[in-house]
Amino acid sequence: MRSSARPLAHQIISMPYTKDEQGDAIVLFTRLKRLYVEADDEKEWAQVYSSLFEIPDAPYTTFIKLGYFRRRTSPVQRFQDIPSEYKISTSPIKLFVSHKWEATDHPDKSLNTLKKLLSLTQNCDDDAAIWWDYCSLPQKHSASGEDDRSAELKEFFRFQLSLIPLVILDSQCLFIWSGEGVHSGWCCIELLVAQALMQHLNRMIYARKNDFDAPPLFVTQAGGITQIESDLVRFDHRMVQKMYCTEMVMERHKELIGWINAQLNDGRPTPYTQLIKQVSPEFISKMMSEQGLTFTNKADREVVANMLFNIYRRLSFEPFNSFKWKGQVDFFTLWHYVKGCLGSCVVPNVAYNF
Repeated sequence: MRSSARPLAHQIISMPYTKDEQGDAIVLFTRLKRLYVEADDEKEWAQVYSSLFEIPDAPYTTFIKLGYFRRRTSPVQRFQDIPSEYKISTSPIKLFVSHKWEATDHPDKSLNTLKKLLSLTQNCDDDAAIWWDYCSLPQKHSASGEDDRSAELKEFFRFQLSLIPLVILDSQCLFIWSGEGVHSGWCCIELLVAQALMQHLNRMIYARKNDFDAPPLFVTQAGGITQIESDLVRFDHRMVQKMYCTEMVMERHKELIGWINAQLNDGRPTPYTQLIKQVSPEFISKMMSEQGLTFTNKADREVVANMLFNIYRRLSFEPFNSFKWKGQVDFFTLWHYVKGCLGSCVVPNVAYNF
């Protein structure tokens, strides 16, 4: 199935684009939607979709150039109002911003999040790609509160929610919330997804360290301290920072994982992959309730519970057995294979509900 799906995904990417459509995630979404409607089998559609993310630089979402944020002296604009010259689909440097919205009509009226972002990206050039939900996803009109999005933009928004784990995988993550995000459902779920992906990547690389010329070790910086997995430092590696967190973010992750461990294993130390293998959507919902996680849109609770469950289920089992290792592995190629595997487990949650 995968061998036939891959050429079709390439065909989607190679279809003629006008100058204004280059790298446009909405155009790609429209083509995928049309393909989905025409597909006879949802499994075939899932294979086409997941293989799409093995293609380097597929315009699956919208990043905003850092230069846009550096020029802002007022609150950032919503997706629809940002000039097109600042919208890109890829860049050598991609950054995912996780933060707590200040109000339901705008996430950053005080410019505090903007200031934190700029302080952490002083060494990046203007073309670095930023994924910030308010700027990367179609939003309601902030002043009037009116939902002036077209039907297509509403569908695109729901579809993009299902891609957040892929953006997290593809980016360096900036978790710049502290106490204000401790009970935010999306902030905490984004954190759990990012940590799960990093744990899994490190485990997968360590298991096949001899297949790489220079196996990378993904690390987290919490405040000014670099967090390193102690069982992964026994091989020659190059350290790659995957996440920046405030210290409170790291403490929150420990609390959430500690709660899961206490519920499932009476608090006994348990290997991470064995722990998440026991999780169900109902269990995740219970965790969110008991940990006080809240969502502005209550429907998001079910969406993220299923999203996290599918990711945990996929990552707790080895999904890479079908990848044929031949000599030294090019990590760039493997990375896109991992994206394809993740894509096939994320999409059924939301994207099927166009």
